[in-house]
Amino acid sequence: MDKHIADCRAAMAQMQPQAVAATEPSQAVAVPAQPSPANTGASAAPAEPVTAQGSLVAPASTAPALHPWQHTAKWVATGAAVVFLGLGVAEYANYSSNNHDFNKNPVCTAGSTIGYCKGLADSADTAQTWAMIGGSVAAIAAGAAVWLWLTDSSQPRATEQAGLAFSCVPALAGVSCQGRF
Repeated sequence: MDKHIADCRAAMAQMQPQAVAATEPSQAVAVPAQPSPANTGASAAPAEPVTAQGSLVAPASTAPALHPWQHTAKWVATGAAVVFLGLGVAEYANYSSNNHDFNKNPVCTAGSTIGYCKGLADSADTAQTWAMIGGSVAAIAAGAAVWLWLTDSSQPRATEQAGLAFSCVPALAGVSCQGRF
């Protein structure tokens, strides 16, 4: 029986440097006390269990990420909304300038569709198209960003932590060891 207890203690000692012990009293693990050398005979009374505080916890490197992909996605969506809004505003300014130049020129307002006037009209149409695309994509990205900002907590999420508990106690026919993970 003493050999089994010593084996259990050795196994626990090998796992101890690789893990961090929890400090909550509710996670106590029963570990029997090692009998003194005087009580090594066959008539020795069973050893009293000693309660060890804590359990063994898996190393931090195996813990899941604190921030899931939504945390990054909210920043990407926010950036995309700003960039496409900038594109929409810049192209609207270009459209407005070309449209103003077209309407201010008496040759263009007379119905001429060649040369300089055609270039102004085409440029204004292209700028208007890009302004609408930029504004639409900015609105979609802003909606996604708002949704992601509202649903993603600024606090790291509590994650389940993998743990390992090991205990040995005297039994009728020797020692009973139990491991949990």
